[in-house]
Amino acid sequence: MKKRDAIEIVRKALANRPLSDAEKRSLQEHSYARIRPPEFAFSGWHFVALSGPFDDEPLNDHGDAALRAPDGTHVGLAWTATGKLAHSFDFKSLLKPMLHVDIPAPVASWTELTAHLETLAPALDADLRAWHERK
Repeated sequence: MKKRDAIEIVRKALANRPLSDAEKRSLQEHSYARIRPPEFAFSGWHFVALSGPFDDEPLNDHGDAALRAPDGTHVGLAWTATGKLAHSFDFKSLLKPMLHVDIPAPVASWTELTAHLETLAPALDADLRAWHERK
């Protein structure tokens, strides 16, 4: 028997054996942890990542997320590293407002992105309040 054939027989046998309860729990816990998107709060806003850090890249220069404002408004977020810290809302979207955020440089962690969003939070709150008053 060739080594390659023996390895294939062992691989199939291992794949078909029943899993112990501990192995099943471990598999479920690890699978859930891998697919759960990063979430965090900043200044009363709730952030759920859709993309961005960190899909095997050391630095990320863009991403998108779903936000819930302190007043409960759902907002889409797209962020990009452009060399400055700025934001703009697009309130004309049919489904929900869209927030575009420029950050000064690519980020290596969610903590770095959170710091930029914390800085912008008072202006985001003011813009959202003004929009609600105009509606």
